[in-house]
Amino acid sequence: MNQQPEAASILIVDDDQIMAELLGIWLEDAGYVVVRAVDAPTALSMFGGGGPFTAVVCDFDLGRTTGCSLVAELAELQPGLALVMISGHPEHRVRAECLTDGVQFLQKPFDPAELVRLIDGGSVPRD
Repeated sequence: MNQQPEAASILIVDDDQIMAELLGIWLEDAGYVVVRAVDAPTALSMFGGGGPFTAVVCDFDLGRTTGCSLVAELAELQPGLALVMISGHPEHRVRAECLTDGVQFLQKPFDPAELVRLIDGGSVPRD
């Protein structure tokens, strides 16, 4: 009996609830399973308990902190994890503060298809 591959689980980390919901809808429509977190501590607890995730989409601004340390910690916890940082700030500012090799960047506003292309480019399986 052939088993279909499970849908990829994507963790969305954004303190803007509306943006997190919108990102989730776009990714669910593309065939992904989505889990949302509003801050870094929640994301870390979900990552540890609900993982492994195949990709993380993280906002640069997470209220009192940035997504930089979270992305770095998640990359350490799961090498090879597809990471996408999103922000309304220009790419050069975000890259200067925290982006390293292997972390993709999307500047808001962006086309939902662009986000899906970045995740797909990281060889993330979908159903």
